[in-house]
Amino acid sequence: MGVASAEHARAGLDGGFAQLGHGKHIAVKSLRKGDWIVYYSPREGMGEGETVQAFTTIGRVTSDAPYRAEQAMDFNPYRVDVDYLTDAKPAPIKPLLNGLQLTRDHVSNWGIVMRGPKRKLEEEDMRRIAEAMGVLADFENSQNWPSTGRAHPTPGGESGLNIFANDIKKIQVVDPPPLPQTSTSQELERLHNLLTQGAISQTEYEGLKAKLLGA
Repeated sequence: MGVASAEHARAGLDGGFAQLGHGKHIAVKSLRKGDWIVYYSPREGMGEGETVQAFTTIGRVTSDAPYRAEQAMDFNPYRVDVDYLTDAKPAPIKPLLNGLQLTRDHVSNWGIVMRGPKRKLEEEDMRRIAEAMGVLADFENSQNWPSTGRAHPTPGGESGLNIFANDIKKIQVVDPPPLPQTSTSQELERLHNLLTQGAISQTEYEGLKAKLLGA
């Protein structure tokens, strides 16, 4: 279960990708083709905006391994491609609190459970979420759970992410060569595009811009 603002979750949906921990490699290095990802969004924006508190996007990884995306100076995040279920609708978490194994024993303080690193969801929870999002049939038709019926968590990472792996083979990730140098004006344009696309927040934009300009 990944935690991201609704704005960032939609950006991933529109772009067909997922990134975690501000694009850090350690956060996505264990993702494999066929893994399932569902995002929970506390708010509309990154630490700001209207309260959402809902599961917002759900999809399956299609990349064989993470790759580095060329975006802007000092912001070239590692990602995986994801085939999102585009018919999925946001599912508020509160009606699910008593039914999810993740939260049923923490109904009074469920917000704490949704913080921190990656969380493991059992098959039952993933199905309940998919059903609440209106895509249970699509989910069941496109996945094949391991014989144990258990979800396999992945280690480490800074953002929450639940991984369901059908293939336990390890994937070797090789860093691509250094990205080509670009001009300051090009980097500023790319930063602005990231901001308008919702890939980075206003605060992140201002920080990267200041660093680019040597402020």
